[in-house]
Amino acid sequence: MHFLQRPADAPAELERLQNERPYGPWDASIPRQEIKVALQVMQGSHCAYCERTVGSDGHIEHFRRRADHPELTFDWHNLFYSCSNPNSCGKFKDLRAKRPVPYLNLIDPCHDDPEDYFDFLSDGNIVPKANLSSSQKQKALTTIATFNLQSLRHEREQYIAAWIGLMGNQEALRASLERMKASSFSTALFHLFGMRRSM
Repeated sequence: MHFLQRPADAPAELERLQNERPYGPWDASIPRQEIKVALQVMQGSHCAYCERTVGSDGHIEHFRRRADHPELTFDWHNLFYSCSNPNSCGKFKDLRAKRPVPYLNLIDPCHDDPEDYFDFLSDGNIVPKANLSSSQKQKALTTIATFNLQSLRHEREQYIAAWIGLMGNQEALRASLERMKASSFSTALFHLFGMRRSM
């Protein structure tokens, strides 16, 4: 998870829907393609939460669930593109959460810089930074749990190991920065090499 710059202007189709029927429904009649493309451009074709590369099999994710906040159904600032893994990210939050989602205690990657909250370890773990206040630490832990980000630990670990094997020296690393930004789990990779992805 890393900081995302949301474009100020919402896709035209989303603006139209917001004006015509702000409370939904979000149904099969919604022309999703324009919205998906705008979100993929914003996120670099990665899941907003786990950062896996997401193609056409992803889905438009409502950060605040429609059931909880129907007034945000077509709100541009409430939408992300998420992978469709039922065991993590948006699907896990929406389908597996056993209690109300603590929205005020979640990191929103367009408002909070996740790199201020998380350390990414070579074994694939994501942990709260050591210097956080107790409320910041709770926000980091709640975000990890709500999106079940630890469920991808082994996949992250394997990906990190492959990149470490490729990077024999600092020169090779510098030459690969843009490729790293475009890769899955890019924030974890940048942290492992002692850099912030959001720089």
